[in-house]
Amino acid sequence: MSKHEEAVRYLTAADRKLARIIKRVGPCGLEHDTTRTPFRALVTSIAYQQLNGKAAETILGRVKALYPGKRFPS
Repeated sequence: MSKHEEAVRYLTAADRKLARIIKRVGPCGLEHDTTRTPFRALVTSIAYQQLNGKAAETILGRVKALYPGKRFPS
């Protein structure tokens, strides 16, 4: 029995409401990415944070540019 099947059995036995939801929704389609090491996950997370930060900085810069001469739009 897989870990997923084991978890489904445990959850359905522990909670009737959850069991009905699991039965209605069907099996979980998520798969574990075995090629992703903790280091790769960390580097990817940092990279995406930087991209998001850069995007936020760009957008905020554009908003500030709409209000020249003021310290910060309010």
